[in-house]
Amino acid sequence: MLKKLLSRLGLQEKEIAVFLAIYKIGATPVKKIAKESNITRTHIYDLTESLLEKGLITEFEKSGIKHYEALEHSGLIAYINQRQRQWKETEKEFEKAASVFENLKKGSSQKTKVRFYEGVDGMIRVYEEIRRDLMKAKKCDRKLITIWPTEELEKVYPGFLDNDIYLNIPGLTKRDIMTESEMTQRLIQAYKKGPTKHQYKIWKKSKGTFPTDTLCWSNKVAQTNMEEGYPSGIIIESKSVADTFRMYFEQMWGSLSL
Repeated sequence: MLKKLLSRLGLQEKEIAVFLAIYKIGATPVKKIAKESNITRTHIYDLTESLLEKGLITEFEKSGIKHYEALEHSGLIAYINQRQRQWKETEKEFEKAASVFENLKKGSSQKTKVRFYEGVDGMIRVYEEIRRDLMKAKKCDRKLITIWPTEELEKVYPGFLDNDIYLNIPGLTKRDIMTESEMTQRLIQAYKKGPTKHQYKIWKKSKGTFPTDTLCWSNKVAQTNMEEGYPSGIIIESKSVADTFRMYFEQMWGSLSL
């Protein structure tokens, strides 16, 4: 468990072994770290240097010999909080630099970009990206169209409705083609309480259930496969692909009654 947690801080296997050895022994020299971690002393010097740079251990001299000490549990919590603040600041700086990145594209041909994602965490990141993109867009351009199986989404992402992802985006026009279900009716009622302009049409159960959740906004299309109970999907960033999906959507929309 501890190794898995530490790996989420970006530590490699040998860095984790050294950190845990120092944590277990307490303030200690390289010789004891090498023995406890079963890593050669030559490598220990590089690994402790890496951990020092990351701020996860401290260094001091005792009787002319360097000793190393690991952050305590409370120190690790503080370290994580600090990193979160740094990432928030970095996110803000990247948002400010959007125009600079866009200028790099000028004069070059636009290529289709493809990204993959897995699990509920991956889905949440997609929804957060959609929300950010829509909030940045002019109100007249805040449009989202979806084709999705509501019950299947609720199975792989319990509490999806409570997440309130799209319900409160001012100026958003959202059109859904949704499968016929009790969950769909709950969702429709939820939209009525928020500022989103929601339009929908129902896909009858007799026609089958969509195996994927598909969303289209701006020049992006996201599609999540939920057939096996474990969500995985793809985001395609391409104006031509998004425009093609919109054409399919309009044909389906026109064929369905309210």
